[in-house]
Amino acid sequence: MEKYSGKAIPEGYMRIGEMAKKAGITVRTLSYYDKEGLLPTLTKSEGGYRLYTDKDMVKLIQILMMKQLGLPLSEIKKRITQLDTPEDVRKMLTEQATQVRNKIGILTESLDAMEALNTEIAQMETVNFKKYADILLNLQVKNENYRMIKHFDDEILDMFRERIGWEKTALIAATLHDLYKDAVELVKRAVPPENEKGQAFAKQLWETLIELSDGDIDMMFKLQELMDKASSIEDDNNEERMSIRHYMNQALEGYHISICIGTDKTAALLNYGMYSHNKAYMLYKEGAAPESEEAQKFIKTFWETMLELTNGNIDIITQLSEYAKKAESQSEKIAISRRFTEAALEIYFSNQGKGSKGD
Repeated sequence: MEKYSGKAIPEGYMRIGEMAKKAGITVRTLSYYDKEGLLPTLTKSEGGYRLYTDKDMVKLIQILMMKQLGLPLSEIKKRITQLDTPEDVRKMLTEQATQVRNKIGILTESLDAMEALNTEIAQMETVNFKKYADILLNLQVKNENYRMIKHFDDEILDMFRERIGWEKTALIAATLHDLYKDAVELVKRAVPPENEKGQAFAKQLWETLIELSDGDIDMMFKLQELMDKASSIEDDNNEERMSIRHYMNQALEGYHISICIGTDKTAALLNYGMYSHNKAYMLYKEGAAPESEEAQKFIKTFWETMLELTNGNIDIITQLSEYAKKAESQSEKIAISRRFTEAALEIYFSNQGKGSKGD
């Protein structure tokens, strides 16, 4: 170790106190780094004062930066580089910058996750640590549908946790997101849901829902209900989103029916459904009563056509009626036409029964 005589500090050197003050640490810390060999003092004054150079300061800053990154002193000691050439300095700074960027990325993700969880908790009525954990796990696998978790019950969440897993759920959810964008495009281009392209879309949507629900049909319908609920709650442009969801439901309706009666009859059935809604609404607007001759003539044709197009499958007709009920929130016109049609049908069936008794 080199020593300097005299009380004056040689040019280019600083005492331990000055070094510690500039670095914002204590003299005790610097002494500890010296003792552990992280920043050994190579020069002392005649009075025994440790002397440091600007090069030592750069090394100290390097140590402090690595310490901020959470590295233990034993690891820092291995990483202390020789700073003898510009290349050495640049290499050290490049490595440090990479480590800092990685740390920033980790901290940013952690902050985003905390803020996202905080937002979700604010919308939940009770403390539910399982849901909190599920939200955090979905954030880890980059599943943007984590916002829907607060709407799920324990049955669905158990299915995701145990039977599917959150990573696979994230992949399927991403597919659903892409399908939603496809639906937006189909609506923009005014492609009817019963069209070949609309039905191809419905087939892919249905198969994705089957995979998401692990083949559990009851669970699949429950998922559809939850998707509808989340859509109505969370989207700023609620009216537009609901119209897209309505299109997706219409396409699925057509797809389900086509499995029973074939594609051609399904298209004809959906087209006739639109015509009959318009006809019933027109009769209502013209002031016709459900029991009027004109209304009963229309309803007789309506019922006979529906029986023919569904091959007499009453379940399908009932299913279409249920779909119309769900669509009432979308259109006042549909609500009016459905109520008019049901009233006219009730009278028609009543008259049919009276006719049977009379015969």
